[in-house]
Amino acid sequence: MIDSFFSKCIASLVIVFGGTLGLGTIEAQTEKGLTELAGTMVKDSGFPAVFVAIDRGTENPLIAAAGIRKSGNNTPVTSDDKIHLGSCTKSMTAVLIARLVEQKKLAWTDTIETRMPEVAKKIPESHRQVTLAQLLQHRSGFPADARNWWMHNGATISEFRIAILTDSLNNLPLKPAGKEELYSNLGYMTAGLMAEYAMGSSWEQLIQQYVFHPLDMATAGFGPPSTLGSLEQPWGHLLTEDNRFNALQHDNAPALGPAGTVHMSVRDWCKYCQIFCGNGPKGYLSDDSIKKLVTPDLNDKYALGWGAVDRPWAGGRALTHSGSNTLWFSTVWIAPAKKTVYIVSVNVGGGKAAKFADGAIGKLIEFNNLGKSP
Repeated sequence: MIDSFFSKCIASLVIVFGGTLGLGTIEAQTEKGLTELAGTMVKDSGFPAVFVAIDRGTENPLIAAAGIRKSGNNTPVTSDDKIHLGSCTKSMTAVLIARLVEQKKLAWTDTIETRMPEVAKKIPESHRQVTLAQLLQHRSGFPADARNWWMHNGATISEFRIAILTDSLNNLPLKPAGKEELYSNLGYMTAGLMAEYAMGSSWEQLIQQYVFHPLDMATAGFGPPSTLGSLEQPWGHLLTEDNRFNALQHDNAPALGPAGTVHMSVRDWCKYCQIFCGNGPKGYLSDDSIKKLVTPDLNDKYALGWGAVDRPWAGGRALTHSGSNTLWFSTVWIAPAKKTVYIVSVNVGGGKAAKFADGAIGKLIEFNNLGKSP
């Protein structure tokens, strides 16, 4: 199941520059130096592999990888390998919705009842008026997860999602809609389902058509990055109690897709993140849509698919998210004012990976600022 490490992320990364993170003699702001840093991270953490990136909005972002694709096998990773994004998928679902809103296929105020009336009849009346915006802001009052993500009632992925939604809302505790921020993977699945109803296509087809293809993100896909039994891409890993890495090719249930089943190369992820730095293709998203996506409601710290907090090193507002399918851990921080994106991903899940990623982002920020004024 996807874990939300959002609260940990926004509480961290108050970076102090000046060599405090021990970069030593690493050659800063170069691909060679970043590759050396990634190698040091693998050595210090003991993880199978580490992927890192710093994208300043230029034609060629700095991307590096070190380590192996599978524990017990010496096949090395490359900087073009695919990684699993986990819950970082959520902002992509929000962008999909925003693009459909711009085309007047959806509205932020659409409710479950108005968009999916036959589904609404099967859920508690108290939550039939939950809006698309509330689902994407985690203000739906839905439980964090489904009662059973692996229900296969029906013939299509959309029918699976309907069955999971109705079963969960009728059998799990609900909170009042719109009252407070409650992180919900089920809410994001529901937002994706509303898009499916509006367009007559699966979320998987829609996100390829409206989000990935226009950005030329050719490596984007769903599920484990590697095909079954193959070493063409990295495997995910569980860290066992005796500190061994158990390599697995597994992912969350496909129905959870809008909340976190996407994989892609780090390079393609950088392309996506740069739209929040004002560097997207012309006409991809309006300034108003970007503002909507990155602005939290009321006193929340979660916008639509992004944590949004102020950080001095970011020059103001920073955007962040982390995600894990328990076999991978990925985290991203964006400084829109500086048009800079920082990414860390490791092919192992769990709390140790989360703590590592937080520290690794700090090192990337210092790496990018060595030789500059704070």
